[in-house]
Amino acid sequence: MKMKKAIIGMLAGLFLLSFAVVSQAGLSPNLLSNYDFETTGLTKIESGNLSSGRWYIEDYSRNWSRDSYNGNDYAHIITSYSRHLFQAVSISTAWPGHTATAGEVKVSFDYQSYLGLIFPGSFTVTVYGYNSQPTASNFTNGIIIGTITGLGSVETWTNVSRSFMADAGYSWYVIDFLSELGGVGAGIRYLNIDNVSLQVTPIPAAAWLLATGLIGLVGVRRRWIKS
Repeated sequence: MKMKKAIIGMLAGLFLLSFAVVSQAGLSPNLLSNYDFETTGLTKIESGNLSSGRWYIEDYSRNWSRDSYNGNDYAHIITSYSRHLFQAVSISTAWPGHTATAGEVKVSFDYQSYLGLIFPGSFTVTVYGYNSQPTASNFTNGIIIGTITGLGSVETWTNVSRSFMADAGYSWYVIDFLSELGGVGAGIRYLNIDNVSLQVTPIPAAAWLLATGLIGLVGVRRRWIKS
């Protein structure tokens, strides 16, 4: 009986300690540079490694561009086929002193759009994780952390926020906006993006060790009770 009480006490103590460790993991600042498109333009992707903190587009006509209205800059695209707008970010560069760990990944952005009525266009937002610096040829080949789809036309600026869980640590992330607005025959369609945010809440390695210990002790307790 004393042994059972001791095991239960250890389980409770480890649970509280695990909770305390996880709760100390804070949300990072916005890891993206030029998140509001106010400071620099969009870079046409070429070859080689992607730089951290730069908005890229592919070298196509009828592509993403930086637009402005009433002094507010934002990314803008009109009727066109598949077009990517993306940024790669290095954890160590964007958040000095921190390394990649598993945990929550939070995405937020404002958008305004008209996607059409008949066979409407669409757009997809995807977050990828990488263990090494992504390149111009593999910016959509990382591990998919989360995807946002199903967003429709909105006349006024609307905020979208989603959280995903990265089950492994990644040293680089890519956030990609893929517009599918259709060809010229689809009529006038547009998509505006602004105030993009990418944040992470790393779960310390100690928390994972504590969780593993809890699972092990639960198994020991069950075997003890059966015996």
